[in-house]
Amino acid sequence: MSLNNAQVLSGLKIIEIGRDVSTAFAARFFSIYGAEVIVVEPPKGHSIRWQPPWPEDIPDPEKSLLFAYLGGGKKSVVIDFDSESDLDTLRDLILSSDGVLDSYPPGYLAGKGLDLGSLCDLKRDLSAVQISPYGQTGPQSDWKASSITAAASGGQMYLAGDIDKPPLFTVGHQAYYQSGVQGFGALLAGIYSSKSTGIGEIFDLSMQEIQAATLEGGGPSAMWYGSEQTRASNNPRALWGIYECLDGWIGVASMPRQTKSVLDAMGHSGMKDDPIFNTGGWNQESDDLLRILVPEFTATMTEEKLCDIENSTKEFLNKAIDAFKSQNIDDARKLMVEYKTDISSTSNDIVNAIVSGTNDEFSSEKAGSLCLYVRYLKRIAAHSRNLVSSIVNPFERIGYPE
Repeated sequence: MSLNNAQVLSGLKIIEIGRDVSTAFAARFFSIYGAEVIVVEPPKGHSIRWQPPWPEDIPDPEKSLLFAYLGGGKKSVVIDFDSESDLDTLRDLILSSDGVLDSYPPGYLAGKGLDLGSLCDLKRDLSAVQISPYGQTGPQSDWKASSITAAASGGQMYLAGDIDKPPLFTVGHQAYYQSGVQGFGALLAGIYSSKSTGIGEIFDLSMQEIQAATLEGGGPSAMWYGSEQTRASNNPRALWGIYECLDGWIGVASMPRQTKSVLDAMGHSGMKDDPIFNTGGWNQESDDLLRILVPEFTATMTEEKLCDIENSTKEFLNKAIDAFKSQNIDDARKLMVEYKTDISSTSNDIVNAIVSGTNDEFSSEKAGSLCLYVRYLKRIAAHSRNLVSSIVNPFERIGYPE
């Protein structure tokens, strides 16, 4: 492969020995980033080939859309696990690789003479990831799983859905996909380590444990309060949702600690000291108010208008910081002009159009919110301009001692 075509994982060789979405998804990441990935398939084809969807809902292992998605960019080799010569071929493939992904039942490969621990002893820089429903050892290690039981066993399904209804199963193979992401990261870490130490790693990943680790506050809440976390229902908060704007939709995603910054952005800085915001914006009283304020604000904006002035302000701030670090007078002068011609003039045009009545499409509340927000962005840029002005006119030049 030429240097121009090389990708970040080019040169790596990964062997995928799996029967489900977890290893297939992990291996797909390696393939996307340039590694050579070889999928091991039994004579009847990979089990994912037999999973829907299919075009026109006609089962066909050659047309499984799921396999087409997960198998993209990979090579394939047929291995009969009941054939000694095929097992020898697979053993050679493993020993010629950088890493192995395995999702066969615990002990299955070892029973065929392909114990990954022993193979890693033979090739010290080889790394392997074994993904199973409940781990390679323990009382549930031989238990099987499906998409729904995998989602339920780690607790995610318990927390999904309405509190007065049964747990909600998320569509598809979410537990397997999440395990695939962790499998990719684990194997990549093992390979990276082996490049510097010469010794690979073997990772035992339990889908149940992976699911439990993604519950965010579920585990700590259970320990702190001594009980299970209650289901919060599918009730989006005011600071976490999708809102209509003039030319489409705007997404708002804010944590409680960011509530006061959101109030600033919407031009409601005066509300920041209101006691209802002392604990953020997720309590019931503040959420009720924000459900009025946020859509009123977003309804005044177009995506392009809002993004342009926001991006210009961000870019101007970054340029100002660079100019200040380098103390480049020419760059500083350009930025001072740029502030007047771009951010300041754009902000003034928006405000003047609303105040003069040229733009009368907004209610008084929405017009006020828009004016306050663009002026807020202008103020950020003005502070950045003041920063670079100290380069053009240093303190000693305007009468202050050095």
